Amino acid sequence: MSSAGLVPGDHVYLKGGQAHAGALVFKSTNPTPARPIVVTSYGGERAAIVAHREGGILLWNTGGFVISELEIVGPGYPRNCADGICLFTDHRDDRMLESIRIEDVEVRGFGRSGISVGSKGASGFRGVSLRRVLAHHNAYAGIFVWGDRLVYAHQDISITECVTHSNQGIPGLVHHSGHGIHSGHGILLTSVEQGLIEACRAYDNGALNVANICGPAGIWASNSRNIVIRRNESFRNRTASAADGGGFGFDGGMVDSVMEDNFSHDNDGPGVLLATYSGARPFRNNRITRNLSENDARRNDHGALHLWSIEPEVLVDVLIEHNTVRVERSPEGRPRALVIDGCTENLRIIGNRFHCQGVSQVVEAGHDQRNLIWRDNDLSPENGTVLWRGRHFESVTRWLESIPYGSSRGIVSDRGE
Repeated sequence: MSSAGLVPGDHVYLKGGQAHAGALVFKSTNPTPARPIVVTSYGGERAAIVAHREGGILLWNTGGFVISELEIVGPGYPRNCADGICLFTDHRDDRMLESIRIEDVEVRGFGRSGISVGSKGASGFRGVSLRRVLAHHNAYAGIFVWGDRLVYAHQDISITECVTHSNQGIPGLVHHSGHGIHSGHGILLTSVEQGLIEACRAYDNGALNVANICGPAGIWASNSRNIVIRRNESFRNRTASAADGGGFGFDGGMVDSVMEDNFSHDNDGPGVLLATYSGARPFRNNRITRNLSENDARRNDHGALHLWSIEPEVLVDVLIEHNTVRVERSPEGRPRALVIDGCTENLRIIGNRFHCQGVSQVVEAGHDQRNLIWRDNDLSPENGTVLWRGRHFESVTRWLESIPYGSSRGIVSDRGE
């Protein structure tokens, strides 16, 4: 392990085309955005930082770094149980560590995450940019942003043009309470106020996840505010359990966030999952628009577009508009185009296209939907069945005839009475 204490404006150059033993550790150097410390390669090729049991690069309680044009390589799980690049703060005060840029970096073979941005304490990171990162064959996640409190630890996190694949998960990962812990994520963003995930690809993640009450996804966020997930592709993500393994997700505590213009396909779980859980912060005012889901919900019991909550938690003020869902029969699961499982309030489903092929049931919704608006949605085939608040309808046509203003282009205002 090498440790370097540097001053603002210093550069660390690693000779390209050669392997350098990890890890590099930078502690409390306090550079500034105008005078960052730069860690990069020279000589026209990328240098490789080769780790053993440790991580590749650790930034501990420091900001103001640029890391670029490197390969960070570990020996794989379980020989390695660290992060490839770790940004970590455990300051007790509420200072924000600013301006870290990581770009054109490949990170692989680590037992935790390829890149981890974490806070344990009162402080966090602000102004972190990950661009053109390739994170693959790590165990827990490709890219993971986290904090250990309900408050938002981090601000202004940008993840763009990144690729995360083959981050398989960790079998037997168990929380101290005894339940399994999800693993095998492409990109997971938590505890962030203002964040962006754009133009990224996540695929072939999650195949070793065995946690049954929660699972992985290609790209998702939880316990965050003002998050935009836009123009990404997430596909062939897996799970070895009955939970998740989907393309995109907003989990518990998501507020004022948008998921738009994404493409999800061929995932074990939902193309888009909106969910909350016991003890989460409120889930409210989120918008899902112009996304395309094709051939998702391949395994288990999911909707390609799936909403889930458990009492007393409620999904509040959700707008689902102008999305296209195409789902086909699967021998390994029971896919539907749309499933609403749990309680929603002020859910608006407007102008979507739900198309099924070889699937008998098109839509399934539970009893407790309060002030649900359904308008201008296209469902096919019309002879597909619907399970709506405990009532079974033999066709979409019969269902629409049974509800207020029922027609393919009408309005349903269902107050859950």
